[in-house]
Amino acid sequence: MNGGTYNVMNASEIVFSGISPSNIPLSELTLTFLCDGQYGEANASQGGVGTTTATTILIQGSLASMTWYPGYGSYPSSGPKLGYCANFNAGGYGGGAFGVYFNRLGLFDPIRMGDTTLQPGDTYILYVHTGCTPLDQGRCDADDYHGAPPWCFTDPGACTIQLTYNGGTPYVVANIPVTGLAPPST
Repeated sequence: MNGGTYNVMNASEIVFSGISPSNIPLSELTLTFLCDGQYGEANASQGGVGTTTATTILIQGSLASMTWYPGYGSYPSSGPKLGYCANFNAGGYGGGAFGVYFNRLGLFDPIRMGDTTLQPGDTYILYVHTGCTPLDQGRCDADDYHGAPPWCFTDPGACTIQLTYNGGTPYVVANIPVTGLAPPST
């Protein structure tokens, strides 16, 4: 890890342990956080939009656009912004009309600062929301909304992280069920 303060938050990590072929540009790997609409727990009074059965995208962007080094420089001023996870509008928290940047959900942390290609040891850090409800802004944690909604970790099929290669002929490299990233329960 490259330092920073994200290590005090509850998180799961996706570590890239092997790369083939080598030298895949981070700009050609897209991470998409998909949410199955039938699992949303937020209702309209909590910032949701009612029930939906559609698949929604919480975040989508290249690994290059989600690279950030907490503790080094300023907060990200560009990059993808959060959208919906089922009926939960994650983009409506913290940033209002300006949106909420990717680093409230997770971030890509290369093993070496400045690398532009995927390397063994590179890590995607996904925050696990541990508040009282998925919409607890200011009530149960000391900051505004962070992390994937809790149902992503408890309901099989609710949320999937899809990694797609976009160089040449695009193809899905991995589908990662978020329930598989759930921290152990105590």
